[in-house]
Amino acid sequence: MSAVPTGIDAGPVTAWMTNSIPTLVPPLTFELITGGASNLTFLVTDDEGGRWVLRRPPTGHVLASAHDMAREHRIIAALADTPVPVPPAIGLCQDEAVNGADFYVMGFVEGEIVFDRSDGEAYDPSKRQGLAASLVDTLVDLHALEPAAVGLGDLGRTEDYCARQLRRWKRQVDEGSDRDLPLFQELHTRLVDGVPPQQGAGIVHGDYRLDNCMAGYDGTIAAVLDWELCTLVMCSPTLPAWSCGGVTIPRHGVGWATCRPRQTASVPPTTSLPATPHAATATFRTCPGTSHSSIGGSQPSVKASGFVMRPGRWATKNATTTSSRTGSTTCCRGPRPGWPRRDDDEPATPQPSAAIAAS
Repeated sequence: MSAVPTGIDAGPVTAWMTNSIPTLVPPLTFELITGGASNLTFLVTDDEGGRWVLRRPPTGHVLASAHDMAREHRIIAALADTPVPVPPAIGLCQDEAVNGADFYVMGFVEGEIVFDRSDGEAYDPSKRQGLAASLVDTLVDLHALEPAAVGLGDLGRTEDYCARQLRRWKRQVDEGSDRDLPLFQELHTRLVDGVPPQQGAGIVHGDYRLDNCMAGYDGTIAAVLDWELCTLVMCSPTLPAWSCGGVTIPRHGVGWATCRPRQTASVPPTTSLPATPHAATATFRTCPGTSHSSIGGSQPSVKASGFVMRPGRWATKNATTTSSRTGSTTCCRGPRPGWPRRDDDEPATPQPSAAIAAS
C-alpha cells in the first residue's frame, strides 16, 4: 500500500467518504496532484478504480480569510446546472476532527492539463483550435451568468470595484517599496482620475487560464478548476487581465477599459506558434447589463482570433497593440495568481477619488 501523503488522515477521511459516497469501495489510496500553488489537491482512488478529487488548505499556518473550502464547494455546486463546466460537487466536510481542516470532495473529470509548450505539443493537433475556442466560450458563459440566479448573489462585494483595486495595489506598493516611484505615482493618479463608472457585476474566476482548466479529449474545456479566487466584480476590466496580464499600455497612453454601446469589431490574428492552441474564434460578453470595450476601441462583441499560447504567456493583437513575437507593447505574463484578489475584508464604504489619489 502506498504511503499516505501529508495532509491526509487516511482512516477518518476514508470513513467520511465511505459514508458520503454510496458507490465507494474501500480501501482508498491518496495521491498528491502536483502543480497546485495554494490549496492541496489529492486524487483519491477506491478498491474498484473509482476516482474522486479532494481539496483542502495547505498544512501549517494559513491566512484567516484564505483557503475557504466551503466557499469553493459552494461555487462549483452552484455552477453545476449552468453552461460553465465544473467537476461535480460530492460533499463538504467542516469537521476538523476528520482531517485537521475543512475539505471537500468533487468528481474526477477525465482530460489533460495543458500547462506549458510540451503539454501543448502533446495535445491532439486536430483538437487545438477547438480547445482555444472553447476556452474563450467558457469565459463568455461564466460572465453571462446572473449571480443571483445561480445562488451566488452574495458571494462578494460588487460596488466600486476599480477604485478598490487601485487602493489595494497602491497600498501594496507603498508598503513594499523603500524608494520613490514617481512614474508609479503618476500612473496611479491618472488611473484614479479616469475610473469608469461601475456597470453591473458578474462572476469572475479570478485566475482564469488554460492550465486552470481540464482540457477534454474532444477539444473542449471539460471543467474549470481552482475557484479559490472567484468573486463578483465588474467583468470588463478583467478581460484584458486574462488575455494580456492585467496591465495594458497602448501606443496612445494609459487608460481603463470602458463600457460603451454595443458594436462589433474584428481582431486580426497573431502569428501562431507551432504545435500550440491557436486561432480561437468566439464572442466576448461581460457582466449582465454591460458591454466590454477593450483599450483602443469599443469591442463588446469581439471576434477574437489568434490567441497564442506560450509557457506562462498569452498574447493578443488588435488595432493598438502588437504581439509579443513582433515587439510587444501590450504583452505581460499571464494573470498573476490572485488577480483580481478577493477583497471582501476591506471596509464597505468606498473612499472618494480625491482621497484615493492622496492616499
